[in-house]
Amino acid sequence: QRPREGRVRLGDQDLATLSRHAYWQQTSVVFQDSLLFHATIAENLRAGCPDADEAAVRAAARAAGIDGWIDSLPQGYDTMVAGDTCSGGQRQRLAIARALLRGPRLLALDEPVSALDPPTAEAVMATLRQAGDGRTVLLVTHRMSDAARADHVVVFEAGRVVEQGPPSELLAAGGAWAALCRREATGG
Repeated sequence: QRPREGRVRLGDQDLATLSRHAYWQQTSVVFQDSLLFHATIAENLRAGCPDADEAAVRAAARAAGIDGWIDSLPQGYDTMVAGDTCSGGQRQRLAIARALLRGPRLLALDEPVSALDPPTAEAVMATLRQAGDGRTVLLVTHRMSDAARADHVVVFEAGRVVEQGPPSELLAAGGAWAALCRREATGG
């Protein structure tokens, strides 16, 4: 769907000039509940980029902070996995590696740490901050502490944008963003 007004850009490209195929080639998504196929780790990582060579697969795993765990396994990247054979943090990091392997200009993350315990969530978010260097990252989250590290925040209420801007400016303005931050800080 084309915007009714204004422009949406991916880097320096106007999305109106890109084909759907070209857009999807530059985009990767990590969902809240990441999917693992009953296949080897390498096959799972190559799911979005079947022609990736071993060096690229290893580089993506390293960028996602999961390479040490993979290397510790007796069969390494040839280890068979499925959704129930890995922890939540391992599944998320494998999903991040799979997304990064595609070399996306746009990385969309939908509540990527919502089901993780706090230490694992913080470790995964640190990985995502590092992996986001040089690309546009769209983070959908209810965790204000994660959103506060963004360059730009868009606050929705009932499906409508009620506030947007740099987190520090929104906090100083004392509106919806500030109220959400206060609520998270007080546990309410």
